[in-house]
Amino acid sequence: IRSRHDVRERHQRRRFIRWLTGKASVQELAAACRRTRQTVSKRFAPYFRTQATWRPPESIRILILDGTFIHRRALMVLIARTGEGVVYWQFAPYESADTWGTLMQRLPHPLAVVCDGQKGLLKQIKASWPATALQRCHFHISKLARRHLTMHPKTEAGREIKTLLHALPKVRTLRGAQAWRTAYEHWEERYESFLAERTHYRDGVRARWWYTHRNLRGVRSLVRGALPYLFTYLRVPGVPNTTNHVEGGINAAIAEALRLHRGLRLHQKKT
Repeated sequence: IRSRHDVRERHQRRRFIRWLTGKASVQELAAACRRTRQTVSKRFAPYFRTQATWRPPESIRILILDGTFIHRRALMVLIARTGEGVVYWQFAPYESADTWGTLMQRLPHPLAVVCDGQKGLLKQIKASWPATALQRCHFHISKLARRHLTMHPKTEAGREIKTLLHALPKVRTLRGAQAWRTAYEHWEERYESFLAERTHYRDGVRARWWYTHRNLRGVRSLVRGALPYLFTYLRVPGVPNTTNHVEGGINAAIAEALRLHRGLRLHQKKT
């Protein structure tokens, strides 16, 4: 019998990808192939040394940027994609202006960028692509605000701003955007004195104070900072108002694969 190494290699690679993107463990795959677990692991080892190569496109209209951790809090992957698919990614120890700057240097200037509002990323976008339109992700704004407000705010101001933020993703026209902005400005004016309330405390040595409604002030700061970039998607056709193309389409799949294949080493997680 003549041995066909190319055929064996093709089947072995398909088996590896099916395992990596599936739910079966190595033990279960080995049983299905009538091999030992050690044999299957040994045959999979060369594929974990695969190095990806990228050729960024010459022009990009709309770019979506986001990152996700793949190894505790020590290693993450920064992802850049368009509506068609991923155009570039790189590994980084954390998100910062420098790590995002390294990625942006390899990409052409896009017309618009959608991001989650991470401080280092925002700083680098404004420095590297000053003419690029910026859209903040509505989902991340609501998620960050919910940390301050909780699901059931106790104050009237908290319930009103929660309702406003709940209506944010439903804005579909420039007139609706102006109405939303006006409603938010009225909220700020109505509760300005309420948000300025202070709590005083004296411990016998010195007097201390802090803002009574710090969580609501945090929501106000969040919305204030994002307000100029909330409705770019209404002015630039085709721009999404969330980073779900990366967050749900890629990051969720990566997290699920790492959960199903717990125990992988660092270089295997990179693969």
